[in-house]
Amino acid sequence: MKATLEFDLPDEAGELLEVLSVQEYTSVLLAFRQQLRTFTKHGHSFDSADEAVQTLYQEFCRMTDGLLD
Repeated sequence: MKATLEFDLPDEAGELLEVLSVQEYTSVLLAFRQQLRTFTKHGHSFDSADEAVQTLYQEFCRMTDGLLD
């Protein structure tokens, strides 16, 4: 089986870059999922839900830096 993706360049250059980056996106999501699993399984040191959300948001931003430009 073969699959062919076609892009009209330069109009669809952004879409092409997204497709070429899908492996990086997947890697980041799997790493983030693993971090959440670790917190769930082994606990965490967050003092509040707000602190947890803020920390997780910052971590996600760090992990995706450069991917979502």
